[in-house]
Order: sequence, then structure tokens, then C-alpha cells
Amino acid sequence: MINLLSANKFARLHLLYTLLILSTAIFLFAMIIAFIRWNLWNIDEQFKTDANHVRNHIRDQLAQNETVLIGLGSFLTTKEHVNIAALDTYSSAMMARFSHISMFQIAEYVEGNFSAFQTILRMQGVKDPVITRFGEDTDQRDAVESLPVIFVAPSSSKAVLGLDLSTIDFIRRALPSKADSEMTISEPIDLFEGDRALVIMQSIPSKDVIGSSYIALILIKQDMLFPQQDIDKNWTVSIRVVPPSRKSFEIGSYIAEAQASYSLHKAKVTDSINFSKYTIQFELSKNITWKDLDLWKLSLFIFMVLLVLAVLCLIYFMHFSVEQQRDKHQKMLYQQANYDLLTNLPNRFYFEDTAARVLLNAERQKAGVLLLFVDLNGFKSINDNLGHEAGDRVLAAVGATLTKVLRQGDLAARLGGDEFVILIDNVPNLTAVLNIIEKVRRVLAALYVEGVPTENISGSLGFAYSLQHGYDLYKLLQVADKSMYGEKHYHRQRRLFTTI
Repeated sequence: MINLLSANKFARLHLLYTLLILSTAIFLFAMIIAFIRWNLWNIDEQFKTDANHVRNHIRDQLAQNETVLIGLGSFLTTKEHVNIAALDTYSSAMMARFSHISMFQIAEYVEGNFSAFQTILRMQGVKDPVITRFGEDTDQRDAVESLPVIFVAPSSSKAVLGLDLSTIDFIRRALPSKADSEMTISEPIDLFEGDRALVIMQSIPSKDVIGSSYIALILIKQDMLFPQQDIDKNWTVSIRVVPPSRKSFEIGSYIAEAQASYSLHKAKVTDSINFSKYTIQFELSKNITWKDLDLWKLSLFIFMVLLVLAVLCLIYFMHFSVEQQRDKHQKMLYQQANYDLLTNLPNRFYFEDTAARVLLNAERQKAGVLLLFVDLNGFKSINDNLGHEAGDRVLAAVGATLTKVLRQGDLAARLGGDEFVILIDNVPNLTAVLNIIEKVRRVLAALYVEGVPTENISGSLGFAYSLQHGYDLYKLLQVADKSMYGEKHYHRQRRLFTTI
């Protein structure tokens, strides 16, 4: 019984700690996942902040270019006519201040012939001015409105004087009309230096005595639209211009390098900026990898998780070991309190407690219970003549024999000294009682103990039967004891007769 209770206790203990460790592990690993998600959220928020910085930079650059164009227009409106020398001084100062501007240009709207435009060039000291065009069918160009360039900054010695802009496709598509004062943006072009650039234009009212209309142009590098310090952050960037009546076109893009590390998440921001009649759309994205996480904090967090689990496992093993020692000690105390250490049979205390319950149950069912009282004959002489060690071996042999001969559920106990008692339930009648007594006699008679003569080992049996003597334990013990003494007296008389 105690072994079953002990097994149940250890099973419950094992289940309890298993559930505790598993639930703790699940909770802690959920915390790790939550930490990673929180880390990714922080990266997303930081990316949004950086994207807002990029948006502000693009907006500031466009506003700056707008200011430059407005300033150039304001400069022209203060003059009676175009002065190349004055424009050279002004544009040089502006280009020194704004490094992203590669070129300043002023162009005149010309309808039909270019005589007025050539007159202006002669006034600036240009001899034999020539109108340069791109493409063929130049005769047909004379009848249409054109925009010849009259100045190219920064160096007037390299200026292109008399370049018909209407013969350049990407500029012609973006040219504003005379009445249109809003700014326009051309598609990107490739410069000789290998960079890509945009042309931003705006019509300018003029106080020219001839009454001509002009347009201011600046050439800007498209890379300058994006913050230079953010180019190396391995972002994927796309900036597009959406005109009101034409297809959109891309003015800037950066493709992130492929990374070997596994991507955990993709941060992406899409936004737009209104510039004049255009919408500037930009999209920023970045693949978030393990390298972007706060690996030091994550490693520390994982270490703490493993440490907690290791401590729980250590506590479990320590508790299990303590419970094993306690169980072992309790079993030892239980054994000492309820069993005879020599024969390993139950002692008087255990026998009386168990027998009382068996008899109570048998009384309810009116069942027969047999009580046998066994007393060894001549045991004192064995101790005196062969020594107490031989007597102990005889007692142990009797205990082992009684244990083997009994059915499962029957009870044999050592009451003390050389007295043993046997309790057998469910004995239906006296015939069964006699058969059991005869069986016990035979096994005692056949008992062999090394170093002890067989004739010295015998036992006297007394019995009590509940169907005849009642269900009171102490009364049954008295009846069995009296019956045993009757047989013991018979053995003494027989031994005495044999001796004479």
C-alpha cells in the first residue's frame, strides 16, 4: 500500500513539474517572440521616422529649386533686357551656394523667325549668331514656336547661344506655354559625366523693350533629391513624377543589395508630395534581417530564459531527490514500525490492525475466517545449544516458508519470540479448515535450516474459526492460543515418552 502511495506521489510530482516547466518555457518563448516583434515595431517606427526625413528632404529640395527659379525670374524682371554678363555673375553665385544645380539657362519664346532673338544676341556682343537645332526638317521649325537658349551657366565662354530647345524631345514634352506660370519638370536625362539630371522650368514675365517672353531653366542632379547620408543604408527607393496629363516617369531609384541573411520583415513607406501641378510619389522599403535586431539584448533575453528553465529543472531534480530520500526514510520507519526485521513478516501492531479490519468485513458478510497460532517446539534449546544465530536462521526460515505457502491476501505475522500467527479469510467450512492446518503442518515438518538438525524443528498449531468462535480478534487469539497449548502439551509428553 505504501509503495502505491509513493508511486502516486512521485507521478504527481513529475506531472506537476513537467507542466510547470512546459508552461514556463511556453511563456518565456512567447516573451522572446514578443520581444522580437517589439524590436521589429521599433525598427518600423524608426524607418518611418527616416522616411519622413527623406520626405522632408525631397520637399525642401523641391522648394529650394522653386525658390531658385523664382529668384532667377525676379532677377530678370528687374532688367530692361537680358544681360549675359549680369546673368553670369548671378548664376555663378547661385551655383556656388546650391551644389545640386549643374546649369542655369534662360530661353526666349520665339514665333516664326528668330530675327528679334538674333538682335538680342548681337546686343550681347555675339557676332553672326546662329540658331542650332537637333534633328531634321529644320525648315518646318521656322513656322512653329521655339525656345532658343540665350545663356548657359556657369561659363559664358562655353555658353550655347541659339540652341532651339523645341528640337529636344524630352524638353519639348515638358515646356510650359507662355501663359503658364507654373513650374514644369522634364524627364531624367544622362549627362556626359555619367550622372542623371532633371530640367525644371518656369515662364517669366519680362520688361524687355522688345516685349519678348522668357523661360528660366535649371539643371539639377537627381541624386541630390535623396539624402546622401541615407543612400548607404541599403534601402530600396523609388521616386516618380506624376504629371497632370502625361504618363508618370521615374526620376530616381536605388535598389538594395541582396542580403544572404534571412529576411524577417519588410518595412515599407509610401508617400507623396505636391509640387506645382505635379505629384511626387516616393516609396522606401527595407528588408529587416536578424542583423537589424538588437542582438545583444535578444541574446541576453534568451540567456535569461534558458537560465530560468535550467533553475526550474535544478529545483525539480533537487525536490525529487529530497522526496526520494524522505520516501526512503518513511518506508524505513514504516518497515520498522510494522514489520519484524528478522523474518520480514508483519509484527503484532500491523497484524492486530489488519486483522480487525478483515474480521469486521467478514462479520458483515458472515464469512469464515481461520486464525492459526504457531509456536515452535524446543526453540529455547536451539538457542541454548546451537546459539542465537542458529535460532535467528530458524525464525527467518519459518517466516519465508509461511509467506510462500499462503495465498495472496492471507496474513502471517510474528507476534514475538517463536510465536507466529496466520489469518486466512473466506474459509467456507471445517473441512477447509482441516485441510489448511494439515498443509501448514506439512510445510513446517519439511522445514530445513542449515546447521540445525531437522528433528529439532517442529511447531505446535492452535486454531480458531470465526463461524464457531465469533469475530472478536482477541477472543479468537485466546481460543487459538489455548488450542496450541493443548498440542504443545502433547508434543512434550511424546518427547518425554520417547526419551524414557
